[in-house]
Amino acid sequence: MAPLLSFALAHRVGQIQGRGPYQHRVGPLSTWSKSKAIALQMESTVRELALLGRHELLDALRRGEFTLPELHAAKINGRLDELMAPVADPPLERVVRDFLRGRPDPRHGTSMKKLLEVAPPGARLAWINDAENLRALVSIYRTEGLAAATERREMSGVGLLLRERFGEARRSELMRGLDLRVPRNGRTRWLTSEEIGRVREAAGKWWVMIGTALATGARRGEIFALRVCDIDFDEGAMVIQQGKSTRARRMIPLHGEMLQILRDWIAEAKLESGDRIFGCFTTSMLRKAWDRIRVEAGVEDARFHDLRHAYAVHCAKAGMPLGELQQRLGHTTITMTMRYAVYQPPIGSTHYARALKDMGLGSPTSTPSAAEQGAVERASKPKHVGSGSPPEAPALETGLGGRQDHVWPPSPPPVPCR
Repeated sequence: MAPLLSFALAHRVGQIQGRGPYQHRVGPLSTWSKSKAIALQMESTVRELALLGRHELLDALRRGEFTLPELHAAKINGRLDELMAPVADPPLERVVRDFLRGRPDPRHGTSMKKLLEVAPPGARLAWINDAENLRALVSIYRTEGLAAATERREMSGVGLLLRERFGEARRSELMRGLDLRVPRNGRTRWLTSEEIGRVREAAGKWWVMIGTALATGARRGEIFALRVCDIDFDEGAMVIQQGKSTRARRMIPLHGEMLQILRDWIAEAKLESGDRIFGCFTTSMLRKAWDRIRVEAGVEDARFHDLRHAYAVHCAKAGMPLGELQQRLGHTTITMTMRYAVYQPPIGSTHYARALKDMGLGSPTSTPSAAEQGAVERASKPKHVGSGSPPEAPALETGLGGRQDHVWPPSPPPVPCR
């Protein structure tokens, strides 16, 4: 049985306990009448509309768009469509408020705020059902100079609203007519070892946060959320407890100089186990400091997020497998990590040469190149088994010192902060 039909059939005439001039109701809905006969007629109206499939009327009645006596009178006079006219096209502001209820994503709030700013005062729902009005909204985004990815992200909230109110078919029709720009592939600006050295000289006290980003590849929000108990100084590892997704919770090896710098920072600030390591900084403070640092270091086009790219590129250049790099970066899919595959060293070239030889397409007497010969030597080197010291993994060329092991995971994660 449909939910609205169950809702209608459950609305029996009953007595309201206590005093008051209006004695009867149909379920939770007041009939605003002392006459039981009229109440029974209203109950019959609700049941009949449910059986006829007029669910939009019952849904509006349940939301309080009109009262039960108004619905009963409209049915008797044949004015149900006239009663639904203002309900079918409610004020846009109320539609947006209902849409945002229960949606904690702040991006939806930003797009809805912009929508209300563009819409004329007193606009109703039908305003966003017009492609020309939506194009005006897109033109505002482009006038403000927003990137293509931001433009699409903002309009996705409008698309969800259109789907809820007009269905998927109408949403697709309207969104196709907007000719939204296609965002370019993700920007991969990374810092060389020389640039990292200049950044370090200009960073001053901010090097503890910048160096942590370079040594771990963590996102800005993940670094701000770090607590003292998230770092295992004995094992040399850092646990990311809060990230963009559940996959973002991960453990990252942390060795060398940055481990000691963090130890000294925590001791100097006298932080407890549950304290945030960088609680004395704010995002606005970091933004102003980074703007100054990148100018002094001569890397004006570098963003703070590019420190994460620098970590990933240097790891890839050192020969780290993409699967392990995906885990360290907290990427949901390997597709996101494939952008760094071009920086990996040319390994496995001998397999391609052997395949060509087997197919009769290559020269059996061809001499392998230096890169191919190096790949053969690396592939033939036995892996470490048993006791003793393991072979040294290639060090990351980030200028941070120490060794970044390629063993994953290096140890069980520490106990989460309480």
